[in-house]
Amino acid sequence: TLSPDELDSDSEVKRCSDGRIKMVEFEGAEDAQKVIKAVNGKYLLGRQVTVERFVPRYIREKLLSMSPMYRMATWQNIPAGMSAADLKELCENQVGKVIGTYTEPSGTYASYGVALFETRDDALKAVHVLEELGLEGEMGGNLQGGMCCSQEQCDKYFPKLSA
Repeated sequence: TLSPDELDSDSEVKRCSDGRIKMVEFEGAEDAQKVIKAVNGKYLLGRQVTVERFVPRYIREKLLSMSPMYRMATWQNIPAGMSAADLKELCENQVGKVIGTYTEPSGTYASYGVALFETRDDALKAVHVLEELGLEGEMGGNLQGGMCCSQEQCDKYFPKLSA
């Protein structure tokens, strides 16, 4: 367990209005890194703390948008016999650059396809554009699109993606 005084040496501490520590500025990156390693995950005044390097919001948002999880579109009930190459060609003709695709034409439930796009906007657009094409799915009815919603779901397809 640490006390707030242990953080105050050789650093400038900025606090929230309720007295909690908001940000600590160090003279050098090495000093900051030492504190991150020593303090992150420890308990301070009875609460576990997270200590990490400050990253401005605009950079955090950009990093999030680059995550594959936010650039992957999925479709259930794809047409019978649709290959990964077919899905890639369809997506590129309708939307834009596709990094990779994977299809499972005859799953135990319904066939599905996955496409990884360069941008989140292209992935979102692809979901809607392919639904609007009215392609008849393997199980009857139209294919249904969505966005990859978990890192686990994304990790499942990355080894299978074909460029």
